[in-house]
Amino acid sequence: MFTWLALPFAGFQNAGLAFVLALLVAALAIYKQKFDCRPDARFWQQRSRQRWGEIMERLLREAFE
Repeated sequence: MFTWLALPFAGFQNAGLAFVLALLVAALAIYKQKFDCRPDARFWQQRSRQRWGEIMERLLREAFE
């Protein structure tokens, strides 16, 4: 079971350390609710973010109208 979890870190010299750091970052993100998985999470209810391409297209369109 541990092998499929550690495979993404196989190229690193300290794969164990990278794996532990990734787990720590994920745990902190969940704890700080930056990655909120609840169905009623605030993240899902907010307005969706615009991508840079869409913003740049809109700005260019407005500039040349």
